[in-house]
Amino acid sequence: MSSMKWVCALVALSVVTLSGCGSDAEQMAGPDKQIDISGVWDFTDVLVISRQVTVCRDTGSFRFDQTGNTFTGRGGQAGTCRGLIGEYPSGRMLEIVDGQIEDSTISFTLLDVCGCGSGECLDAYFEGTVQADGGIVGRGACSVILDSDWKATPAAPVATMDLGLDSVSMVVGETAIIDPVMYSTSGARLFQRPVKWSTSGSGAVVVRDTLLQAVQFGTERITAEVEGLRDELSVSVRHVEFSAIEAGLSHTCGLDRDGTAFCWGVNDFGQAGPGPSLDRCPGLPCLMAPSIIPAPVEFTSIRPGFQDTCALTADGGVYCWGINDGGQLGIDTSTFLSPVPVSMSGTLSFGSLNVGTSHACGLSTGGVTYCWGFNNRLQLGFDGPDFSFDPVQVSGGLIFKSVITGYEHSCGLDQVGGAHCWGWNYWGQLGVDSLSAASSPQPVSGGFAFESIVSGMEHSCGLTAEGHAYCWGRSGQYQLGHDPGPFNFQITPVAVSGGLTFTALAAGWDHTCGLAPDGTAYCWGRGWAGQLGDGANLERRTPVQVAGGIRFQTISAGWFHTCGLATDGQAYCWGNNTSGQLGSGTPSTNVPTLVLGQPR
Repeated sequence: MSSMKWVCALVALSVVTLSGCGSDAEQMAGPDKQIDISGVWDFTDVLVISRQVTVCRDTGSFRFDQTGNTFTGRGGQAGTCRGLIGEYPSGRMLEIVDGQIEDSTISFTLLDVCGCGSGECLDAYFEGTVQADGGIVGRGACSVILDSDWKATPAAPVATMDLGLDSVSMVVGETAIIDPVMYSTSGARLFQRPVKWSTSGSGAVVVRDTLLQAVQFGTERITAEVEGLRDELSVSVRHVEFSAIEAGLSHTCGLDRDGTAFCWGVNDFGQAGPGPSLDRCPGLPCLMAPSIIPAPVEFTSIRPGFQDTCALTADGGVYCWGINDGGQLGIDTSTFLSPVPVSMSGTLSFGSLNVGTSHACGLSTGGVTYCWGFNNRLQLGFDGPDFSFDPVQVSGGLIFKSVITGYEHSCGLDQVGGAHCWGWNYWGQLGVDSLSAASSPQPVSGGFAFESIVSGMEHSCGLTAEGHAYCWGRSGQYQLGHDPGPFNFQITPVAVSGGLTFTALAAGWDHTCGLAPDGTAYCWGRGWAGQLGDGANLERRTPVQVAGGIRFQTISAGWFHTCGLATDGQAYCWGNNTSGQLGSGTPSTNVPTLVLGQPR
C-alpha cells in the first residue's frame, strides 16, 4: 500500500516532456544549432503502473541548468493517482541528473523513484525527442511494471498565486517550506518561478528562498511576490514548554502545558500534522522541529504510533490524525488519511488510550476495553474482520486498569496486576505457548503481579511493586535484558539482568529503557543508531546508563530513537534522526539532545 502510493507520488513527477523556450523546433533541432533547454519548463504526464492498475495524471515544472550538451534539474509536480485503493493526491520535489543532449534527443536520470516493482527506491531513465512544433515528447521507465508518457511546454505566465495560509504559528528554531502555490490560466500547477520575499522587520523570522526559519519570539508579516502577484502571511513564533513527550515509530509528539499538541519527524501520511514539511529526509517528507497540531480542543495525553497519532481530551474524547487505511483513526476508511485531528466515531469516552503500529486500544470511562484499526492478527481482541474503524469491545469480559499496544499484539493489566495479552504470538509476545495468535486475552505465564506493563515491537515488559522489571517475547537483540535463549524468544517473563530497580519502563522496536528511583535513565537491547543514549552505537545485553547525568520524570522509546522529559521540564531525544524524529535540528546522536523550541 505505502510503496504503491510512493510509486505514484515520486514517479509521476519524473514524467516530463520538454519543449523549446524562446526558439522554434527547427532552430532547436537544426544541424548547426545545439538544443538549449536551460530555464523553466512546464509539463504534463500520464503514468501507468502495473498495466493500468494505477494511473497518475500530473502537471508541474522543472528548471534545467545546461552546460554544453549536459544538464541537471530540479522541479515539482502535483496531481492525482487512481488505483485499487481509490483516488489520492500525488506531489513531490524531484532531482534530475546525468542529462544528455544528442542531436534532437535528450535523456536523463531521475533520482530515487520509489516502487519500480522492487519495493525500494531506484533511479529511473527517461528519453525525449524534439518535435516539429517545438516540443519534446518521450517515455520513461524504471521497471517492466512502470511506463510513462510525457510532454512539456515553455514556462507559462502565473495566473494565480497563494501562500495557502493567512497565518501560521511556529516554535523557535523551526524551519519550514513556504513555497507559493501557483497556477496557469489553464489550471495547471506551476513550480520553479522566482519569488521576491520581504518581511515586516521584527526579526522573528528569516526567509531564504522558500525556507522560513523562526529565530526568536515574536510576530512577523511576510510578503511573497511572483510576476506582480502578491500574498501575505502572518507568522507567530512561540516557545513550547512540554508536559509530555512520546516517541512513535519514526515521529515524535509532545504536549505543551496548555494542552497544545506538537509533532515532528517523518510525515508521509500526515502523522506529524499539516505543518509545512521539509523535504530533506530520504524519500519522505518530514518535520525537523516541533510543529503545532491545529485542534479545536486541548489534550491531556498523546500517543504517536507508526503512521498515525491519537490524543485524548479531558472529557474522554479521542482525536486522531495520519493514515486511516485500516480505520486506525476511528473513522470510516473512505477517508484514507487526515493530517488534521478528526474526532473518533461513536459516543464512547475514554480514560486512557495507547496506539500501536496499525491499531489502537483504550479504556472507556466505564472500565471496558475497546480496540480499533487493523485486526489481521487478531490484535483487536475479537475473531472478526481484518479491520474495524468502530471501536470493538475486547472479548473475554475482563476489566483492565491499563491497556497497551505493540506491533500486532495488545496487552492489558487486570485489577490484581495479572497481565493478559492477545493478537500475534510468533515470538511469544503473548506470554503463552502453543498459540500462533489469540482473539481473546490470554494470561501471561509465570503468575506475576505487575504494577505497569509496556509493549514494543514483538516484546513486552512488566514492572512489579518492588520495582523489578521482567520481559518476554522476542529477545534476539537483547531487548529483554536477558540471555535470548536458544530460539531468540522467551515465553515466560524473565528478570532484566543487572539488579536495578525501576519506577517506569519504555519499550521500543528492539530496545527497552527504564527509570531508576532517582530519575537516572537506563537502556538495553539494540543500539546501532544511538537509541540507548550511552554514547556508543552498540548492542547492550544489560541496562547501561544514559549519558549526561540528566534526571528524567518520563521516558518513551520509538523505533530507533528514545525521548524523555527531564525533572526540570526540558525534553530530550537521542538516537536516529534521519527523519527529524529527535526534533533537535542535529544529526543522529547517541547522547540526549534538547528538542528545539524550548525556553532555555
